Amino acid sequence: MPRSKIGNTSPTPAQRRKTFNRVVEHAMVDQGIRSQSQLAILMGMDRAAVCRRFNGVVDWQYTEICRLISLLKIDAEGVAKMMGVAA
Repeated sequence: MPRSKIGNTSPTPAQRRKTFNRVVEHAMVDQGIRSQSQLAILMGMDRAAVCRRFNGVVDWQYTEICRLISLLKIDAEGVAKMMGVAA
């Protein structure tokens, strides 16, 4: 009988990044931020640096995540989703 991965519900790094990005992008829309370039300016970062983080080339640093949460006014539920501790 072949093995199955039933019960293994831990998300992959790509799935976590996708969820993180969705929460951030939704919060950007809520705050009227229309692009990653605009977000970069508000965060005091280079546009390319923000793009690399959204694409998973470079991980977000703790201080950057804190700035995102504050700037975008992400609530506790959103933060939990971003960190992969909520559905």
